[in-house]
Amino acid sequence: VRTMSILFNVVTGVAIALMIPAAGSLLVSTIMVLPASIALKLGKNFRGVMLIAVIIGFIGMFSGLILSYIADTPASASITLLFVALFLLVNLGSRLRTLVLTACGKSQSQNGKLKVMTTFYPVYDFTKNIVGDEGTVDLLIGAGSEPHEYELSAKGRAMIQDSDVFVYENENMETWVPNLLKSMKDKKTKVIDATKGMVLLPGLEEEHEHEGGEEHHHEYDPHLWLSPHRAMKMVESIRDQLVAAYPDKKKTFEKNAQAYLKKLQALDQAYQDGLKDAKQKNFVTQHAAFRYLALDYGLNQVAISGISPDSEPSAARLRELTEYIKKNEIKVIYFEENASKSLAKTLSSEAGVELAV
Repeated sequence: VRTMSILFNVVTGVAIALMIPAAGSLLVSTIMVLPASIALKLGKNFRGVMLIAVIIGFIGMFSGLILSYIADTPASASITLLFVALFLLVNLGSRLRTLVLTACGKSQSQNGKLKVMTTFYPVYDFTKNIVGDEGTVDLLIGAGSEPHEYELSAKGRAMIQDSDVFVYENENMETWVPNLLKSMKDKKTKVIDATKGMVLLPGLEEEHEHEGGEEHHHEYDPHLWLSPHRAMKMVESIRDQLVAAYPDKKKTFEKNAQAYLKKLQALDQAYQDGLKDAKQKNFVTQHAAFRYLALDYGLNQVAISGISPDSEPSAARLRELTEYIKKNEIKVIYFEENASKSLAKTLSSEAGVELAV
């Protein structure tokens, strides 16, 4: 199937190239379609795809004009030829990489080691501590990327499908997972939902729009891992599902999980001891990510925005928060390193308090 796909793309590219004499009528569609197609292969999220498409579009047109001048050919033909060549190179490279990943995945399985793909860091850390030496655990969404905004690329899809196990947190966090799973019904990859069987809090009403004007809504709050108490339950859930999938590795998984759970239990106890007599139970955060932590340790979270970090509150809401901070003698506003801190910075300036990551 992959070979046929490669041949199809080559034939399509050659056919377009042969139509260069008619490039005047093709130029507009070439500039609009091919940069976007190339960007979809390279970008990891919507913003990345848009930025790459714009950059490729400008570079392609500029380079085409230079080629047209040097070769004394029509500008439209040169621009079209460059875009077609780049599209074929990127597409062929992507196909070859998928073939290599598949070969590597088979090699891992033959060596008795599991190949595990996880979504973002907490899921990666929990899974890696359970799997131990029984396999290699990889991270899909790297540091500096916002999991709320991540959009699965063709590269990411191939990496997941070439793994023995795919572990994700919850479809309310990785909202692209349901569509992925529909296409994986006949695949060998075992899928693990880290929050399986856990009770989630309902999502907040987010009446504000995100950057780009797109509305974003979480049916349930997915931020369970931020509470050590809930993190332990997630570790147990991942452990149990791995044991069910690979009963021959049960002893190792349970031993590794128990060692990690002891660390989380110590952290849970430290939270209980440190917060039970705290005079200040209220805290202000950039977005509503700490509801489970607040619930488990008797705190009160007050969020600037909703469950997603890029939802923006109204001016009235900011005024209310400023009054709340002053009235309750809040000293610090907490914000996320990966998210824009402009709102938190504005609020801290208005209320005269510090910012902390």
